[in-house]
Amino acid sequence: MAEAESADQNPRFFVAVHVGAGFHAPSNEKALRSAMKRACLAAASVLRKGPGECIDAVSAALQVLEDDPSTNAGRGSNLTEDGHVECDASIMDGDSGAFGAVGAVPGVRNGIQIAALLAKEQMLGPSLLGRIPPIFLVGEGARVWAISKDIPLPASIAEADKWLVTERAKRQWEKFKAMLDDAKAGTGEIGIKRSSGHQMIAAISEAQPCDHSKANGDHGLSSNLNAPEDDLIMDTVGVICVDTEGHIASGASSGGIALKVSGRSSLRLWESSTLCYPRE
Repeated sequence: MAEAESADQNPRFFVAVHVGAGFHAPSNEKALRSAMKRACLAAASVLRKGPGECIDAVSAALQVLEDDPSTNAGRGSNLTEDGHVECDASIMDGDSGAFGAVGAVPGVRNGIQIAALLAKEQMLGPSLLGRIPPIFLVGEGARVWAISKDIPLPASIAEADKWLVTERAKRQWEKFKAMLDDAKAGTGEIGIKRSSGHQMIAAISEAQPCDHSKANGDHGLSSNLNAPEDDLIMDTVGVICVDTEGHIASGASSGGIALKVSGRSSLRLWESSTLCYPRE
């Protein structure tokens, strides 16, 4: 009995958190480690309540990461070509296979809140008149649905952006936007022909040097952005939780690639959160 009581007081569970692939500037290491620790603690506080809380634990951890300006999710996200934040988020429950996601949604601080509610409604089954509940909502439609479900949101997209858009993200956007404008005018010096505009935009958005010695020898885009103070994080943040009975859930959130076209949503995000399947 004593052993059982001790086990109840110290439940065993698992939480894994990541803050995105790419080059993280050493100056941001402390902030990122703090964000990961706080995300783990947020998930742990939910999982300690007992089994069946995995989706809530994943959502709690991801909200911490979305609220932290050092990650590319929620506040501090990469900006779209027109200078706004549009977020993607997804979550999946391993036992039921329930999945929820939002894409390119503006004016929302925590996209994972909407995704989690979509997943939970999947678990409830068909709604009125047998209508199948939505799984994946995008853009303004996702925002309107969230409001209809009483998820608290800023009054307007402009109000949300006052909090979501950080000075760091704005400086990065101004830098990339100037490069794009120069390239369009035919005066850019990033080594890409004007006729290959789509390649140039991809290079701006997805430059993620892994070998810094090689990047420093490249006189193109990578060398311009490879200063130690610059983060080149274009990836998602993600969380996996396993409760005391082995139930699993996973989720991811992202602001997307820098200078993306408004309305663009990433397939990588859905892959990141669908790595858990119903147990045999």
